[in-house]
Amino acid sequence: LKNDLTGLVANQHDSVTATLETSWSSLSQHFDHPGSVVTMAVSKATNDFLLLLKRSQLLQIDDLQDAAVTISQLSEPTSAEIAQVLVDDGFLTRYQADRLLKGSSRGLIIDGYKVLEVLGCGGMGWVYIAEDVETHWRVALKVLPEESRQDAGTLARFRLEAQAGMKLKHPSIVHTYKMGHYEDIY
Repeated sequence: LKNDLTGLVANQHDSVTATLETSWSSLSQHFDHPGSVVTMAVSKATNDFLLLLKRSQLLQIDDLQDAAVTISQLSEPTSAEIAQVLVDDGFLTRYQADRLLKGSSRGLIIDGYKVLEVLGCGGMGWVYIAEDVETHWRVALKVLPEESRQDAGTLARFRLEAQAGMKLKHPSIVHTYKMGHYEDIY
């Protein structure tokens, strides 16, 4: 776990079975008790999971440090065990943990919104419960499926729906606050 978290914080990826000594040394600089080092062996899969967690930007450095302290109490944890602890302690949602365990962090942060859970899906795409990373406001985030992003007709209908949602004011209609495009996501 030491090398995993080292890679996690310092972007280092040393060996197949890493020892988190370097990671914990890097992390310990930010702890209230500098110099506390924990040794723990982890698999390559666990190391990869922790690196993916860091790359996902789901956790701020303070949360990463708190999570590292919690994880350090586990003995030779697997990726699934680490993910479960992070969910139990409120650092990740089950949806986020499952995506990371499947090796994907793509789409967990979209244009300043942290995707928390799937709310539903329909003909025009997926709707997620998301959180604005700056204001922490909860929002519904509607995203077109990949196969529809290149279809001009679908894009036009999607934009029209968003524009109507911005203009209409009624208690039974969800108000649209923002419409946009981030990387290749609409």
